[in-house]
Amino acid sequence: IVRVSSKKQGDNNSPGVQREGITAHARALGLHVVDIVMLEESAKSSDARVKFHAALARAKKEKVRHLVFWVWDRTTRNFTDYELLEDLIRRDEVVLHVAHERWQLHAGSDEGDWLKAEMNTLVAKTYSRQLSRRAKESQDAKAKNGWYPTRPPLGYRNAKLVGANGVVKDRGGTIVLLAEGRALLRRMYELRLAGRSLDAIGQAVVAEGLWAALGRKNRRLVAGDIEHVLKHEFYAGWFTWRDERYRGKHEPVFTLGQAGKPEHILKD
Repeated sequence: IVRVSSKKQGDNNSPGVQREGITAHARALGLHVVDIVMLEESAKSSDARVKFHAALARAKKEKVRHLVFWVWDRTTRNFTDYELLEDLIRRDEVVLHVAHERWQLHAGSDEGDWLKAEMNTLVAKTYSRQLSRRAKESQDAKAKNGWYPTRPPLGYRNAKLVGANGVVKDRGGTIVLLAEGRALLRRMYELRLAGRSLDAIGQAVVAEGLWAALGRKNRRLVAGDIEHVLKHEFYAGWFTWRDERYRGKHEPVFTLGQAGKPEHILKD
């Protein structure tokens, strides 16, 4: 089982590293690799690990006894899943392998191995909490600095910073207004100022190709979709993060009225 927390994980737990290590470990023990299952999900919450539980159910159904992971924290970062694995192992239904450390947990493992597994789970759980805390602190700092901390609304994109050596940085970045986004949003407001209904605006921007220009495939926009866009404060240069309202540094599409709501005036 290969698990990553994100699509791009560039450390020693990257999918390629895990796959190669797992395959080599299995080959060294004379095990036949039935399949390599890729899981892209967090391990800190058992309820959120749908793919992980599906993989265990499949292994049980197909009577695959050996589950091979690269390192321990790829197995679990919560004690609910640890207890599930422990139960399967102690009932001799599963042998769990940690390829990087070349050790196994099986029905005959001594209590020292079980203590090691429990300690590794505790360390992984603590590490997960620390990552979450640091991520929140980083997002809050970014918001206070005027940049929306996560994926921006329709018409904008996150732009990564590029270092002096030309390498794209994993951290930092700005938010950029797309030309296609500006054209779509201004057309929406233009039609609204002309007295067109919300449904009619949706039909028009789809028919004119402005919606598809942003990579959107649906052929129908309902009134609620248009209303949400027209009333979104982000397009007037503001955003709300964790119940705090911030003046954004991103390029706005429209001016802001004195009442704090977007005016129906197109910004040059």
